[in-house]
Amino acid sequence: MSDYNLTDELKYMQIQDKLKSRVPVKLFLDKEFLPEKSCLEKLFAISEEKSLISNIVVLPDIFCKNKNYIPGGVALTSMDTYIPKFCGSSNDSMMLFKLGIEKEELSSKKLDDLFSEIRQKIDVYRRKKNIIDKNVLWELLTKDKFFSPWAGIENLFFLENFNITLSKNDIKNSFPKKRPKSIPDFIPWHTIEEAGLHTIGVLDGNSHFIEFCEIVNKNQPEISKHFELESRYVYLAIHAGSADVGIIGHKQFLDEEYKNKVFHSGTKEFEQFEIANIAATRFGYANRLCLATEVLLAIAKILGKEISCTLISDAPHDFVKKMAINGKTVIQHRKGAVEALPKDFFDTKHMYGKFGKPFFFPTAPGNNSYIMINSDGNQDALFTSSHGAGRTIDMEKASLLFNEEDLLKHTKKNNCKLFSFGKGKIASNAPSAFKSADKIKQLLKKYNLSTPVCELKPIAIIKT
Repeated sequence: MSDYNLTDELKYMQIQDKLKSRVPVKLFLDKEFLPEKSCLEKLFAISEEKSLISNIVVLPDIFCKNKNYIPGGVALTSMDTYIPKFCGSSNDSMMLFKLGIEKEELSSKKLDDLFSEIRQKIDVYRRKKNIIDKNVLWELLTKDKFFSPWAGIENLFFLENFNITLSKNDIKNSFPKKRPKSIPDFIPWHTIEEAGLHTIGVLDGNSHFIEFCEIVNKNQPEISKHFELESRYVYLAIHAGSADVGIIGHKQFLDEEYKNKVFHSGTKEFEQFEIANIAATRFGYANRLCLATEVLLAIAKILGKEISCTLISDAPHDFVKKMAINGKTVIQHRKGAVEALPKDFFDTKHMYGKFGKPFFFPTAPGNNSYIMINSDGNQDALFTSSHGAGRTIDMEKASLLFNEEDLLKHTKKNNCKLFSFGKGKIASNAPSAFKSADKIKQLLKKYNLSTPVCELKPIAIIKT
């Protein structure tokens, strides 16, 4: 590794390659979680990019995956440029809903029946048969206000990227006409229409899940009351993304022709990337809302009644967006980093105008999770926070080190039912593969990144 400076400041640690770095790398963590040498080298390489206009943010849950150029738990900004290799497939996120049912209504037998029904209704990765037609897909992708063919979910007014009208041709022209080599072999198509029809309402990633939980502690009662977070109700968390639409929309720009390019405002590439990104964003929202609807239908069948469902928050952690910082419009690239937007970002009449935007924060399967917030914000961290406790061991290695029984024993001990679609590697989710949630929360508080509003205990979870 080339020579570098490491300074430990009150607000963050800062590390900078003496020879190459254009911008500093700000580490919102302590030395215990300092990335290994190869990961630091990646961060230094990223910091050389001429289009960056501010520091690189490194969050406590940072984790380097070999398959990704950019580590997870990182945020950065550029001026009038998109940098495809500095982000992931747009709109991988966790949605949190309050359901109109109480825990007492979900007996052990009812949960078994409910998740059996969910397994029948929901597909993993790709659908066996389509559940929407082409006209519905194009309405989802093109309308400037969110169009939902699924009823019964309240509070959709704060979803992003719906203030722009796109035409069908705009979107088609922003996706590949012929298959790029950069699209993985496991994806059998390359057009947005085929991808969209086959992947709406799917659980689309190895780490993704559907979870029922209950509030067991209100850390900030006033904020809890504002968001009507009541202990007697069951909450639904869904972790899912934009599926093949997002992968194709992003991977096409990592083909040999593009992979090291920066797309500047005013160019055809910039416009194409922006439209593909917006389409993936919209599809990601639609995918999660479709999953939520399938869960509601399963509940209605098992309990014999329809229930209410209110969207508390949707918080993408793989995302590219334009945002205003210091009166300037910049383009923020986030990989495994969630927005922790303060109250000042919203109109006073907005749901988030009093305390800021909350987000769901998982730890490890079977362990308690949290609803987090940062009412005042942290500009040094580009108004971001960790999207979870994070891993210490990658999924492949963890699946070899642990076995399914490890996780089953852990979830049973915590009175949480664990279910699986049988597609993923359950052993890779063993709690020993994750960072200490308490230590990560301490760092989030220490560096003013976010604090807990409520603590949630899992009731049941289903993984891929």
